[in-house]
Amino acid sequence: MGEPLKESDTELYILGPEGKADNYPTDYVLGENGTVIVGIVNHEQKPINYTLEVKLEGTPLPLPPDQEYISLEDNKTWEKAVTITPPFEGTHMALDFSLYKEGEKNIVEGGLCTPYRGVFLWINVSQNISENTSITAI
Repeated sequence: MGEPLKESDTELYILGPEGKADNYPTDYVLGENGTVIVGIVNHEQKPINYTLEVKLEGTPLPLPPDQEYISLEDNKTWEKAVTITPPFEGTHMALDFSLYKEGEKNIVEGGLCTPYRGVFLWINVSQNISENTSITAI
């Protein structure tokens, strides 16, 4: 009887800046940034090249090349602090972290790609609060 077949899988997870699954930065001020730790674990039984995308409400956010293109050996973990700088304000917006395997970035109708793995946070981005916060009635 041979060794039982192992499942091929990739894990994608996000952690708050303290490295725990809480205290995620969800309230931002426009022009300021926050940090989310992104982790990828390769259980695919072979080396894999991944592409990581971060989007806010469908708008791609820039990532440095070493965080966008990730090569990972089997049974290895990649974990990095990713800086998020939201480019516009809004409430209850989806901040998506999408992972694609090389050669498997499937294009579906409308030119959208289906990620291999994905996780997201709901975030709020507000304008800078001015020092003069008093409201003057007219």
